[in-house]
Amino acid sequence: MAKEWLNVFIDQAGASQATQWITAKDIAQLQGRTVRIHESDRSGAVTMSAQGLASYGDAEVYLKINLQNGGFRYLSAPLHTSIEVPGVQSLELTIVFLTGPAGTPYRALVNAHCVYELI
Repeated sequence: MAKEWLNVFIDQAGASQATQWITAKDIAQLQGRTVRIHESDRSGAVTMSAQGLASYGDAEVYLKINLQNGGFRYLSAPLHTSIEVPGVQSLELTIVFLTGPAGTPYRALVNAHCVYELI
């Protein structure tokens, strides 16, 4: 079978409205198939500045594996060892990071991918 991929990215700047979580995701509906996940990885960062100080942070990247039986499992990126998972209803690749407090300028440039194959 051919390899397929999920890709999600955040490229945004602004002033935080409040202390808040910002998320983005890509979802593949797989209808209970067996999936071989080859890899997931991420790159990028989040910076915030306030009162002349700048901080450099990181975003969390994870893969949620929703199972046909209603359960789920999580994998953090990066993953560089292939795994097989039977009965996968969907895959959700998510980026999440925290901004704030209100008025804090931030810049986020984060990319993530997951390469998988249907068996």
